[in-house]
Amino acid sequence: MTFFNWLTPLTYWLLTALWLVIIFLYYRAAQRREQISDAMRILLGVLLIDGIRTLIESFYFGTWYTARVGLLPESWHTFLVQPHLVIIPKLINLIAAVLVLVILLRRWLPQLIQEGIEKTDTIIRYREEIKQRELAETRLSKSEDMFRTLVESAQTIFWRFDPDQGKYLYISPQSSDLLGYSPESWTNLECWVERLHPDDREWALAYRTTCTARGENHSHEYRCLTKRGRTVWIQDVVSAINDSEGKPRELLGIMFDITEQKALAESLERNRDDYEIMLESSPAMIWYIDHNHIVQRLNTHAAEFSKMSAKEVIGKQFRDLFPHGFSELQHQENAAVFSSGKPRLGVECQGPYLQEGSILWFRTDRIPHLDCNGAVRGLSIFFTDISDQKEIQIDLQKTKEAADLANRTKSRFLATMSHEIRTPLNTILGMGELLQDASLEEKQREYVQTLNRSSEALLSLINDILDLSNLDAGQLTLEQTTFNLHRLIAETSKLFSFAANDKGIALSHSMDTSVPRWVMGDPTRLRQILLNLIGNAVHYTREGRVSVEVTTESSKRILFQVVDTGIGITESQKKEIFRPFTRVEPLQPTEQLHRAGLGLTICRRLVSLMAGELSLESQPGEGSSFRLVLDLPIVPGPEERRARTTAVLPQEGEDISIEGPSPSRHPQPTILIVDDSEDNRLLIQAFLKDSPYTLEMAVNGADAVSHFKDGEIDLVLMDIRMPIMDGYQATRAIREWEQERGKTAIPIIALTAHTYSETTARVQACGCDLHLAKPVRKGRLLESIRHYL
Repeated sequence: MTFFNWLTPLTYWLLTALWLVIIFLYYRAAQRREQISDAMRILLGVLLIDGIRTLIESFYFGTWYTARVGLLPESWHTFLVQPHLVIIPKLINLIAAVLVLVILLRRWLPQLIQEGIEKTDTIIRYREEIKQRELAETRLSKSEDMFRTLVESAQTIFWRFDPDQGKYLYISPQSSDLLGYSPESWTNLECWVERLHPDDREWALAYRTTCTARGENHSHEYRCLTKRGRTVWIQDVVSAINDSEGKPRELLGIMFDITEQKALAESLERNRDDYEIMLESSPAMIWYIDHNHIVQRLNTHAAEFSKMSAKEVIGKQFRDLFPHGFSELQHQENAAVFSSGKPRLGVECQGPYLQEGSILWFRTDRIPHLDCNGAVRGLSIFFTDISDQKEIQIDLQKTKEAADLANRTKSRFLATMSHEIRTPLNTILGMGELLQDASLEEKQREYVQTLNRSSEALLSLINDILDLSNLDAGQLTLEQTTFNLHRLIAETSKLFSFAANDKGIALSHSMDTSVPRWVMGDPTRLRQILLNLIGNAVHYTREGRVSVEVTTESSKRILFQVVDTGIGITESQKKEIFRPFTRVEPLQPTEQLHRAGLGLTICRRLVSLMAGELSLESQPGEGSSFRLVLDLPIVPGPEERRARTTAVLPQEGEDISIEGPSPSRHPQPTILIVDDSEDNRLLIQAFLKDSPYTLEMAVNGADAVSHFKDGEIDLVLMDIRMPIMDGYQATRAIREWEQERGKTAIPIIALTAHTYSETTARVQACGCDLHLAKPVRKGRLLESIRHYL
């Protein structure tokens, strides 16, 4: 038998012996099998695999095959050494493999599985930790990027400093923007010291060194010099990172630019100082109270007024500083401001001076202080002593009352004198007018004309004085009515045509096409102004022309210009021409003026009432130009016929409503003349001598009412100021009698020497149809009578 024939059986026997040794060792190490190494387990695994292989090989190629063919060993030697007769070691290998498999399944396999699971969990945990660590590192990187972005974008300088090495570890880029020094230039502490303001270097370095040695966090403000030499204020907030022994191993700091805040603080400090100066220098007594009415602050004057020191007053109730009655009034005023939240200014009150008993006048002002929600959190109270001003005011009031009384007395005197003068003047003018119509010699006619001119001058003077008196007393009011401006200019200019012809000068008027025809305003006062301006121009012009020009300005206001080629006015006269009783002296000594110098004064005041402008341009010897600018609103033209129209009678200032014409009830109408003056009755009789009217006379109002009730009267000429019963009472009695009996109201024309607008209103209110102011002209009287009869 060759060596190889023995090799295979020997191998099986050796493997069998090895299995037996392993089994023996297993039972010996049963108490410490947990200490079996991983190498033994691997070997057992190899043996197990080999045993399984042997088992398969034996069953399929050895044992079962030999048994089936009946090949049994002929001898033990053959049985032991023949390769195909190795059934015994194969069986032993098979049994050992089964035993090992059972042992592994019962003992080691669960442990291997558990250890595999534990190792698997360890690996999973390890991988999870790696993943978490990577995630944390990613987040940390993002945080660092974000922090760096924040640091580099903030308007502050972040820095890190190593105190052991004495050098900066980091300076944010903002140092270039705020101070002008690049981050690379910050190397050590000396760099920082050099960039401090010279006045701050010593104390700032000492302060930081002390705080750093103690390992303390600190903050301080100092001045730095920028690279361009500008001074900036820096607030440096420093945090110390200390080691286990409390020594700083690193400093972290933030530099804030607080230059603007410092400037604002200085401004506020200056304002506070200014406020303190104003508070103390104010002549007023000033308190500040909170919402509980407790005094929180006051100035020196308030403390002196209280007869206490400021410390004694602060903390007291405001009402406790005054006597009871006065304190209640002040408390109510304070409560009203706290409730409304609105200031209360200029309230005058009379109160006692503390601890002296004297009475003073105060002007009080209360100003609320609001919080962010709009609620009143406090109140500033100002007391100003106005006793002296009050005494002056009282004296002025008394003076004004006395002046008003004197003015009213003057007005009553002028009204009385006007009436008394106008009454005989009415007769004088009327008789003069009658004389002019009579057959007179040339010399007599000249005398009558002189008489009439003097009477006209006297009437003009009376009218001017009355107008000036009314303007001074504020009793002259303007009316607003519709009138034809074109007709007013034409009629006013026509009044001076005869005077201009007598002097040989040309008088003309022109209306621009842009001037409206119908306007709203006071035609009576406008006519009065134009009469005065045109009259002056004609009077002071010896040769040449006088023109009245009316145009429209760009602002739609109407411009009236009265231009003459007269004597002109000097610069010194221009300053005086609008003052009362001022006249332009004639150029020739032989010229006479016959004027009181009130016309232009009245014109300017009337223009002022109309919110217009009156100006003068003039050159001595060349003439003058008066410019009148008024705002007269344009209105539509009147209807063709109205049931009731307004009569505007020039020169007398008449302006009331009159009824439309009505036919007479009798072929020869009867007129009742009511006047207490016999001269006036005779004058009216003379005016109506050739008229187709029957005249009756009454000497007072009662007599007039009796005549009216007893006879058939078609029209009444009623004087107003009469004894027993005046014209107002008589007119009302007549109107009541007519109404009781259902009779048609007959026309009543009032004749009065009063020209006040109040008189006109009263005349109309009592029932008169028309008001004619004395002196009454014959033509106007006849025209008015014919209008009604």
